[in-house]
Amino acid sequence: MFEYNKKSIGSRIRKIRKDAGMTLREFSQLLDVPVSSISSWERGVNIPSTQNLQLLSEKTNVKPSWILYGEITDYLQDVFDYYELNEVVNEEKFFELEKELIEMRYQPGDFKVLADTALLIIPNFEELIHYEKEEDLLSTHMLNNEFPILQQSVFQKNYLPTLQSLLLGDNKDENDVNNDIILYILDLLSRMNENTKPVMKQVIRDLNWLLSNNVFRLEKEYQSKKPNFGGIESAEAYEKQRDREYREIKEEADQIIRDISTRLKDIVELNYEEYEKKEYKSIF
Repeated sequence: MFEYNKKSIGSRIRKIRKDAGMTLREFSQLLDVPVSSISSWERGVNIPSTQNLQLLSEKTNVKPSWILYGEITDYLQDVFDYYELNEVVNEEKFFELEKELIEMRYQPGDFKVLADTALLIIPNFEELIHYEKEEDLLSTHMLNNEFPILQQSVFQKNYLPTLQSLLLGDNKDENDVNNDIILYILDLLSRMNENTKPVMKQVIRDLNWLLSNNVFRLEKEYQSKKPNFGGIESAEAYEKQRDREYREIKEEADQIIRDISTRLKDIVELNYEEYEKKEYKSIF
């Protein structure tokens, strides 16, 4: 799978140095990196290590992602060059894909998102690039540079254990369903109107209560206002559990469903207002 173009990285590093009006030696002194290393970067022979990439970013005030991938057009062209697509995909499709990526505020470097988007415009894209999803693994270098979230303790403690249990459990069919649900939610979050997310958060919060056993065991007054395991406001609420009568459960569930329905209608209306303001209209 394509990761980055060393020659393009070298050109961007050279541009950074030239824009700063520095010679190789001066740039070497700024970064405290040997001239030979900088020269090898600029020639596309090697790329900066994770540490040097961060140093280069801090010293020049340029994002690491731009150094590695450039702008959307740069990254897209690198992908097309790498897979020799220019001869088999017409120019109109390239520009249409570029426009879609810009519209969705795509972050260069995420090859999967690019490939998924390209499939909507170029149906045989996966075949053209011979992309085997199940076999491709990201390099350690790319993981370290592109996904620093993996190193954050909050992600490691709050997300990874749950994701692992949901996606790598003993029941493969259940794992697959969990995977699909998670991807649906991630796709929604990545494309939905920012202004509707606070409302959507309330919808998800109520679904969490309604579709788990919480509604059978507790009154809604014990529902947590913030996301946490169990969906209850405190450990004391756990002690308030009881066997509720079905009439009581149904009455509360019906009210929650009405609230969710109202919020979903509000979201659609807000979405349409924002959609109408866009000059370029698409699903992104």
